[in-house]
Order: sequence, then structure tokens, then C-alpha cells
Amino acid sequence: PYKLNYNNGWLSGFFDADGSISINNNNYQLSISASQKTSELLDPLVDIYGGNFYIDNNSQTFKWYISKRDSILNLVEYFKKYPPRSKKKNRLHLIPKFYKLKDLKAHKASENTYLAKSWKYFMNKWLKYED
Repeated sequence: PYKLNYNNGWLSGFFDADGSISINNNNYQLSISASQKTSELLDPLVDIYGGNFYIDNNSQTFKWYISKRDSILNLVEYFKKYPPRSKKKNRLHLIPKFYKLKDLKAHKASENTYLAKSWKYFMNKWLKYED
């Protein structure tokens, strides 16, 4: 088989099957991850796309995890070139908006302000596309 590299669509299909995008409600950290029973498929992902992997003791799986903004935005560009086919693509399209609102501190804005309403609207759209 060909060696995995950045410029092929393999990650898109893998992400469709085993990936997820989430926002931690405690610290408002966005992350992209994928899980597998073994680490062989995850090793190259760290080298090519960034992030880390660890053993998730709760599910007894290995998990590839990206939370750095630059790495996530690079993945968004990758997924523009190789779009996923599942509804996960909807959350990928919302990532730039998440960072824009977070930079404006909309998630901390006082209730009934435009920023707070913008954050609420964003989160409603985000939650509409649960993994």
C-alpha cells in the first residue's frame, strides 16, 4: 500500500467513521479526535496532522486528539479539499465561527447582549449536528 501523506483523502473517510468534534463546556476548548482499538492507524496521524494520542481507559481504545487552534484550522483546510460525507462536515464548517466568537469572548458575554445571543445561536447550530 501507499504510505499515508497529507495530500490524500484517507483521513476524511477515517474521520467520517471514527472521528468526532467537540467543545468542552468547562473551558470552551474545541477538539477533534478519532479512536481505534489499536494504535497503528493513529501513529501516522500525529506525524502528518499533529496532535497526540493516548489510551482512553474508559473505552479501552487509543485516541488521536487535536486541540491546538493552528492544527485544527489546518485540518479545516484539509477537509475543504477532502470533505467528509457525514454530518460531521457541518461542524467542521462551524469551526472558524467558533474561534471568531471565542476571540470576542461571546461565550462569557452578559445575557441579552448581542454577543451572548450570537453565542447561543452558534451553540444551537453546533448541537444540531451531534456526533
